[in-house]
Amino acid sequence: MKKCALLLLFFTLGFNLWSQSVFTWDLRKDIIIGTAAVGLFFGHRLLSTEPSIPGYRNVRDLNFLDRGLLFENDLRHLDPARAAIQFSFFALPMVLTPLTVVGLDFSDGVIPWFLRGFDTWLVYGIMFTQAGFLMEGIRGIIKGTANRFRPPVYIMGGSQTHAFSTDSFPSGSTMLAFTPAAFLSTTFSAEHPDSPWRLPIVIGSYLLATSIGVQRVLSGEHFFTDVLAGAALGTLIGWGIPTLHRRTNGNDNNGISFMPTGNGIIVSVSLGGR
Repeated sequence: MKKCALLLLFFTLGFNLWSQSVFTWDLRKDIIIGTAAVGLFFGHRLLSTEPSIPGYRNVRDLNFLDRGLLFENDLRHLDPARAAIQFSFFALPMVLTPLTVVGLDFSDGVIPWFLRGFDTWLVYGIMFTQAGFLMEGIRGIIKGTANRFRPPVYIMGGSQTHAFSTDSFPSGSTMLAFTPAAFLSTTFSAEHPDSPWRLPIVIGSYLLATSIGVQRVLSGEHFFTDVLAGAALGTLIGWGIPTLHRRTNGNDNNGISFMPTGNGIIVSVSLGGR
């Protein structure tokens, strides 16, 4: 057991010596990001989202975008299929891009193959975990403070599934779709900038994420602006976390760095070629 622990420690501490990925981890940076993400994740649970029963409201109270795209279709029978696709897609970036970096050469056995790519799996695990906690924390904080009623409140005879819920804004399902879409697009494009699969993967990821958002609007579960906000927030998280971990040494100048100061944090964004 001690030998295994020492071996794991050796690989963990030394992983930067043979890293294959354009992404890397930094202890100080990841402690800050991880603490913020976990803090938001647990912090949103302190907010009360229990609404008072309002009765139906007038659709004229809505903005013109939501009023023009208000649907009362009962598409709840599609929810199991949507959820299955959504959660499968959420895990895809954690597996697909690292595999393209590590490769599938098992000639030396499964364990040597894993150790050969340990650095890549580790940094992707860190990034994906941070993105998940951050996404759920931000979603919960905004939902708990916005307290926006779902579309059925404005539609007589509409679906009663979430009729009096005040968690409409933003759309959590859309965030859950766009976060991995942006994550996969960002990481694959960075790891394989010249790959012919780059554009199909980016387009396919966002088309799948968009279909989830469209389903939420057409089913009458969310307003258009709920979905729009969810898409924007998910994209920001899915792009931001990998960008924070982009290597900045050598000829790779892409990345975001920040330095804690006495009055706050200084953020520096640099863009350049690989």
